[in-house]
Amino acid sequence: MPKPKLTDLTLKQRTFAHEYVRENGNGTKAAKKAGYAPVSAHVQASRAIRNDKVVEVINYLTRKHEISADRVLTRLDNLSLKAEEDGEYGVSARCEELLGKSLGMWVDRSLNVNVDLNGEHLRALQERMARRRDGDQ
Repeated sequence: MPKPKLTDLTLKQRTFAHEYVRENGNGTKAAKKAGYAPVSAHVQASRAIRNDKVVEVINYLTRKHEISADRVLTRLDNLSLKAEEDGEYGVSARCEELLGKSLGMWVDRSLNVNVDLNGEHLRALQERMARRRDGDQ
């Protein structure tokens, strides 16, 4: 879907379209946020959503993306090649890193350990730390 020409709309219409999407289709709220008078916001919203150019912007903003692993990998490969051609080696290396991760070449790992110290364990740990401190001095 090509990007609609925003210059075909007034500022209020453009703002309405963006707010309509942000407000999940609540035209009255969108109209108020776009600067229409609160008493007539519902009327202005009704007019706006019947305007083909406003609807085109709303549809563009709410379009569904066809995203697949193949598309993402192809895009990363293309970006990497273009970045390298342009001398942007950091960008190219990052793209290659992401491609490698997608193939499982390396995995980021972390280990979380939760310890519940009761009074006895805590005292033993404090004594050990005190012995270390005193021994190091």
